[in-house]
Amino acid sequence: MKGNRNFTNPKTQILYKLLFIDIDGTLLASDHQISPSTQACIKRVSLKNKIQTILTTARPPQAVKDFYCVLNLSSPVVCFNGALILKDLAPDRNDLVLQSLNIAPKFLEQVYAIAAESKVNISFYASSEWITDCYDDWIMQEENITRTKVSVADVSMQINNWANENYGPHKILIMGEPDELDNISKILKVKTNHQLAIYKSKPTYLEIMNIAASKNTAIEYLLRKYNVSSKEIIAIGDNYNDIEMLQMAGLGIAMGNAPEEVKMHADFITLDNDSDGISIALDQFIP
Repeated sequence: MKGNRNFTNPKTQILYKLLFIDIDGTLLASDHQISPSTQACIKRVSLKNKIQTILTTARPPQAVKDFYCVLNLSSPVVCFNGALILKDLAPDRNDLVLQSLNIAPKFLEQVYAIAAESKVNISFYASSEWITDCYDDWIMQEENITRTKVSVADVSMQINNWANENYGPHKILIMGEPDELDNISKILKVKTNHQLAIYKSKPTYLEIMNIAASKNTAIEYLLRKYNVSSKEIIAIGDNYNDIEMLQMAGLGIAMGNAPEEVKMHADFITLDNDSDGISIALDQFIP
C-alpha cells in the first residue's frame, strides 16, 4: 500500500518512459470529453518529453479511437481491462493484435443463465463486436457514453457459435442495480470456482473477463516489449480496477474523484477529472 499523499519531487531523477492513463473518470471529464488543458499536456509529454501515452481501459477499441486520434497517439492501446492489447489504433491502419485473452466458451452459458435470473442487462464484447439480446435503457446509456452502437442478436445462438469455434468474447458486461450485481458476482465466483476475473467498474457495471486479464498483466506485457522497468512508468486512474497499476507504477497518481480506497494505493492524489487533474499532476512531475 502506498498512500503517500506528500509525494512532492517534480524534478525526480527517474526518466519516465511510459504513461498509462485510464479513460472514464480519468482522461475524460463528466461530459465524456478530454479538456483542452489535458489534451495539450499529453501532447507536450509525448513530443517534448518523448513519453509514450498508452490508454488503458475497460472500453472496446471502437470506443477508444476518437480519443486516440484527438491526442495524435501512435502507441499501443489496452482494451477490455487488459484482455486485448492492440499495437495501433490509427484510422489509416488495421488494428494489430499484440495479445488477446478470451473468455473460455464453457463459462458463457453459465454466466448468461445466472444473469437471466435477475433484472439486469447482459452484453458481450469480442474485439470490435458488441452484442446483446435486450436493447433497453442500460444499453442506450452505454451507447451514449461510449458513442458506439450495439448489435441486437440471438445471444444463445452466438454462444453456441463460440463453443463450436472454441472461441469466446473478450468481455461480458452486466448492467443493473448495485445489490443485484453484488449477488450475481457472489454466485458467479462460486459457480465458476473463481476462474473468471469479476469486478465492478462502477456501482451499476459488473465486468467479467479471462482470469489472466487485468491492467497489470497488460502493463507487464508492454514493459517486457519495450524493455522498461516498472519504476520508469507513470499510471493514472480513478477506480478499483486501477489499484494494481497504481501500485505497480514508479509513480501512481489517483484522481481526486477516486474512492478513498483507491487513493490509499497512490503516490499522489491530483484534482478530479472535471478540474484538469491529469494536467495538474503531469505538469508537476514532468515539467
